[in-house]
Amino acid sequence: MELIQSCDETTKPVLGALFGTVYGGGLVVAYACDWRLAAGDTRFALPELGLGLLPTFGATQWLTRWLGVESTLSLVIDGDVWDAHRALESGFVDRIVEQAQLLDATTSLALTSVNKRRISDPRHWRLEDESHVAQAFDRRRDRFAESAPDFEAAWATLELMQSGLKLPIDQALERERQLFDYLLRSVQSKRLRTLFFADRRLRRARGDVDSLAREIQRIGPNDIAALCALAREAVNEGLMPDVGAFDALVVQVLKLARHRPSPIAALLTEVT
Repeated sequence: MELIQSCDETTKPVLGALFGTVYGGGLVVAYACDWRLAAGDTRFALPELGLGLLPTFGATQWLTRWLGVESTLSLVIDGDVWDAHRALESGFVDRIVEQAQLLDATTSLALTSVNKRRISDPRHWRLEDESHVAQAFDRRRDRFAESAPDFEAAWATLELMQSGLKLPIDQALERERQLFDYLLRSVQSKRLRTLFFADRRLRRARGDVDSLAREIQRIGPNDIAALCALAREAVNEGLMPDVGAFDALVVQVLKLARHRPSPIAALLTEVT
């Protein structure tokens, strides 16, 4: 948050040269800048909801005001990954240039008389009609009511973003900080973060993953004893690096909700 405030309060324009993957905190650093130039293959995303968290450092509050509600929901709630052209269309990026020319183009722009564009200045905000805003939030609530009615982070983030628009920005930012701290300690977020790292270990598995996947599919999600027995066998025979990686495979194969408890939760507890 101090970085955003410093960029906002300085009298000099701050320029960002963006390339690669501008995800999470990288996107926060980007919107702290007054002007943003991006290479053509740059990608933008806020993936925190997939970890049972919300993007913090003001992303749920500044972006809804500055970028607009629909665009912000696309990043924060829908989990969309934007290419550079989508970022340009939304107003997040000011110009797309060839990566080889990116630093030169940014330097040239810095040497011109570009204006300061403070994110805290309401003149740069996109305040929208309340009915349009409500419809955008309701569409997401309808989707989660059908697909993940118990996904705490999604519901809490939607409420925070919508109610925050009616609060003074300082109060909205404090509520964001409090909610992030709460979600960080939540059971669902811990589960999702555990799976995130287990997915990485699964990708390094040296065994016959396809055969394991077929056996998991045959067993299904309800025969817990059989799944636990298969997990032990896969680890003992070196087919899986650990039980957590096997758990990640189970979630993938059976298409289970990632935020819900593992069907082999007892075994996971036993080995940790």
